[in-house]
Amino acid sequence: MIPLDNVALLFRGWRDKKSRLRVIAESTTLKFSAFCSVYEAVEESVVFAIEGNALDLIEFTLVGCNCDFAGAPRDGEELPVGGKVESAILVVRGDFSLTVCLLA
Repeated sequence: MIPLDNVALLFRGWRDKKSRLRVIAESTTLKFSAFCSVYEAVEESVVFAIEGNALDLIEFTLVGCNCDFAGAPRDGEELPVGGKVESAILVVRGDFSLTVCLLA
């Protein structure tokens, strides 16, 4: 497991480098995926700017979540043509999961 303060630090590093990400959020009632970048990250939450419009933001609360490194997304998750996942973070709380993929 990765402590939340370290996850926030990692997300801020991706923000500072303007890294391109793929975010996949899933629960029993929702599935959301988008290309994005980190807009802001603190220990309690992370905000992503959806690719294409910096005003389209989505925020996820990290309080109570368990975080760890993850593998690449399952088959069927769209990546850019020829795109590869460099690394990924899995955030889980109850029936909710958030996979944040750093694209190479």
